[in-house]
Amino acid sequence: MSTGGLERFGTVRYQLLTGTAGALGVDQDVSVFHVLVFKTVLYEETKGRENRRDYQMFIERANGRRRDASCPGVVAHEVMPDGKTLTCIYQEMERF
Repeated sequence: MSTGGLERFGTVRYQLLTGTAGALGVDQDVSVFHVLVFKTVLYEETKGRENRRDYQMFIERANGRRRDASCPGVVAHEVMPDGKTLTCIYQEMERF
């Protein structure tokens, strides 16, 4: 990403930023950043809500557009940093 306007990402968790950078760091036709949440017996609902909120804040600050995701528990967005298309997928796997 160019340095212009990066201040709007100041409070975004570093995991979201480094994951995005890693996905975009390889010159490919398609870039995907997949956030996978496993809801095991150790899953904490409060922390899960905070993480989901942080993901949503990241998408909003990146001017993401919602994409159709026909799977339950999956939310998809498209962001275009520096003109590159990045598909972001947030998926929750129910307890197993």
